[in-house]
Amino acid sequence: MVNLPMDQMHHFQALPAHIHGDMLVLLFPFRKCWQQQKQNPFQRPALSSSSSSPVSGCQPRRYYLGRFKRRFRSEPNLKPLTSRIVDLTRRRQLHQIFVEIEIAKKRHGQLNTIVMNAVMQACVHCADIESALRVFDEMSGPEGCGVDNITYATLLKGLGDARRIDQAFQLLEAVEQGTAAGSPKLSPPLVRGLLNSLIEAGDLRRANGLLARYGFVFHEGGYPSVLVYNLLMKGYINTGCPEVALRLHDEILRHGLNLDKLTYNTLILACVESGKLDVAMQFFEGMKDRAQTAADDDILPDVVTYTTLLKGFGHAQDLISVQKIVIEMKLSNNLHIDRVAYTAIIDAFLNCGTIKGALTVYGELLKKAGEDSSLRPKPHLFLALMRAFAVRGEYEMVKKLHGRMWLDSSGTITSKVNEEADHLLMEAALSNGQLDLALQYMKGNVEKWKQIPWASRGGMVALRIEALLGCSVSIFSPCILPQASTVFLLMVEMSFQYFFCFKYSSRWYL
Repeated sequence: MVNLPMDQMHHFQALPAHIHGDMLVLLFPFRKCWQQQKQNPFQRPALSSSSSSPVSGCQPRRYYLGRFKRRFRSEPNLKPLTSRIVDLTRRRQLHQIFVEIEIAKKRHGQLNTIVMNAVMQACVHCADIESALRVFDEMSGPEGCGVDNITYATLLKGLGDARRIDQAFQLLEAVEQGTAAGSPKLSPPLVRGLLNSLIEAGDLRRANGLLARYGFVFHEGGYPSVLVYNLLMKGYINTGCPEVALRLHDEILRHGLNLDKLTYNTLILACVESGKLDVAMQFFEGMKDRAQTAADDDILPDVVTYTTLLKGFGHAQDLISVQKIVIEMKLSNNLHIDRVAYTAIIDAFLNCGTIKGALTVYGELLKKAGEDSSLRPKPHLFLALMRAFAVRGEYEMVKKLHGRMWLDSSGTITSKVNEEADHLLMEAALSNGQLDLALQYMKGNVEKWKQIPWASRGGMVALRIEALLGCSVSIFSPCILPQASTVFLLMVEMSFQYFFCFKYSSRWYL
């Protein structure tokens, strides 16, 4: 509603009739529309294609109504639902996925193939092959949304993970013969999922059989592609045969295939697993030389390359090589040091016995984690530091790390991790000479966790406490017989003294 002053209203009423009507429409845009509807309420006012005025013919109301009808008739937007399924898959909440799928079916009707493929991927990720088969039957049924190559690749991977190899081969035969639902084509992604599952399970006999039957889909120029060799080398490494993986390098060169970054990283891992660090450095330098010669940055070493080398030199306790690799990582402009890389650096320093270097990198990681939450360390890192300080008897550091693990770590702290952290507190107190405090922690752990497994680190600490307490105040009596406890516990204590004196000759840990 437009309010005009009284003097302007007098001028407005004095205007001619035709101008007065136009001004009335401009000042009160919905009055004309109301008057037209009052004259004939069942007649729809005609729209003028030449007029673009928002007040002519009540166009705003009809425009928005038409847009709403077009939107209502269009297909539903299922992208948010797909993203939700992917997020729940990472959390392994398969039951919640099926609940939301049923709600979506009631709201939108039949869902498309993309959404159902995400549901099948969730079933495979959660190791529920029966649910995956039910989803596949629903998709391939007469009233289903249909299946595609992604559906078959996901199902084949799930069958391989569930060790249902016969069903997987029957499905591949149906695809090869053209009798499978949806008429999928035999392609490398279809076979790769099953091949990778067999290799990860260490079943190289069936993996080679699969390649003998369907390996032609991977061939390039009459020979197997580099991808096949990468998967085979990975399988030999997982089964404890890294030397066999290294021998495949000669076969790759004999066929004239070009090594990619994954091939180099797999070969370096095979060298690390077999203890051939000098050969690993040759592959490492070869990566850099080839990237510089061919001007191809895709061949340059990445975070996986450096962390693999750090693992090898850390286990070999080669501190000089570890420091060189860390310096090269920090000087590289094309390398982003992520949380996994920081953890590998700290583990390498701890394996080399350099607590100061590990703490320096740990402080740098926490500082950067304040700016980037993706760098927040996992609980594994806190346990690694606590193990090192517990052996040294630095109880206060272990206690601080035990408290900070709940505040600074990222991810879920499982009951197993929490139990080991409590055991490390007990070990640190005992190594520091505080027997009463260690005994207090042990009683608290027994009350909290209801048991201390003898094969665990906490069980070894409990035996040391029992040996120091003696038979008269044994807390395990009558579980340990008095007749055998004296000699047995004395042998246990002597073995612990020998172990800690051998590893840390500068101090005795009782």
